[in-house]
Amino acid sequence: MAFSQFHFLQSAWLWGLLAVPAVILLYALFYKTTASIQLLERFADRQLLPHLIRHRGLPTAKIRRSLLFWALAWLCAIVAMAGPSWNYTELQTFKGAANLIIVLDLSRTMNAQDVKPSRVARAREEIQDLLDLGRGTDIGLVAYAAVPHMVTPLTDDFRTIQNLLPDLDTSLVTLQGDRLQPALEMAARMLKAEPSSSNSILVISDGGFQEDDFAELAPPPAARISTPWESV
Repeated sequence: MAFSQFHFLQSAWLWGLLAVPAVILLYALFYKTTASIQLLERFADRQLLPHLIRHRGLPTAKIRRSLLFWALAWLCAIVAMAGPSWNYTELQTFKGAANLIIVLDLSRTMNAQDVKPSRVARAREEIQDLLDLGRGTDIGLVAYAAVPHMVTPLTDDFRTIQNLLPDLDTSLVTLQGDRLQPALEMAARMLKAEPSSSNSILVISDGGFQEDDFAELAPPPAARISTPWESV
């Protein structure tokens, strides 16, 4: 046992030990039978005092034993509440998982069938592959065309994303366009709201952005772009 490492986990409880000397001091000041009788002798004859005062009950020795017992019980209780400890190991109780936001292009150009069955179908397959390999990672999904939409927030419940994947299609988008910047800004806000050891944004698109320079659009951490026919 390493006494050099002895400490109390909740040392504030030790202030409760002050109650023991306080009680003993009060007893010493106010429970002096002999002194009280001597004070009464100033006003009455000693022989009359037994008939004038009530019997105090418990003998002094018994009272002192009771005080000692309760003082020891109080001492043990306070020390136990303070949490004495000789050694300990620091454990990290929480560590933010790696966060990944998938930004999926649902503009009409994703309906092209230059890859089979289509670009958007291949994109869904890639997302499914990421979910299969995504243990230890929280994944969120943003779909965009002219405006972005958060499909799912960051989550480790991949079944929710899997259930939504078959319905992700360009027909869901009524306002057409290919504006990546608002989608990246939404993804950045989602990452900022969650503590993590690693943040990433993956853009799955055919690359036909309305913005000219993709590199300037990517917020920190830098996003990676993947076409539906690229192996992620």
